Amino acid sequence: MIRRLYNFIIYPFVSLEHIPPDEDGCYNGLVYPKTHNNLIWCVAWASLPSGIYAITRGYYDLSVVPLGVFSTSLMYWSHPDTKSWRRYIDISYVISYVSCALLYQVVRAIGAEYMLHYYIITSIGVGCYPISHYYHYKHSWVSAVFHGAIHVFGTIANIILYSGYIPERWW
Repeated sequence: MIRRLYNFIIYPFVSLEHIPPDEDGCYNGLVYPKTHNNLIWCVAWASLPSGIYAITRGYYDLSVVPLGVFSTSLMYWSHPDTKSWRRYIDISYVISYVSCALLYQVVRAIGAEYMLHYYIITSIGVGCYPISHYYHYKHSWVSAVFHGAIHVFGTIANIILYSGYIPERWW
């Protein structure tokens, strides 16, 4: 048990070194080196409490986003090979999340008690994506940390939004 905790929680933070990709741009067929994958897999668990919190606060429509991110992220980042069905499901959900559900949640946050806090923290999280993408082949650990930061900032923003009053849908 302690070895498993070390492998999934401590080792990814200790082993933050750049590992060059293989000739095909992968890391033994994976998107990141295994230790970096573990970091993102651990951080993906953060979406679960925010989804449950949305449900407990009665925001059932808003719980779809964090619970979907949680399930697809865990499914994919447990073994993120570059050509798996898990990858395409994760990417498809994230694309639909960014284009539809996030837009819905941003619009739904209009007039919310913590609207400004939500918008600022969500913007910071969204801003982590281009940084993660930029560093993917230059410094794999920096890329993994910023990818994980997307999950962390998204979760924090959601919990802050769900903590206050959110007006009923006006449309």
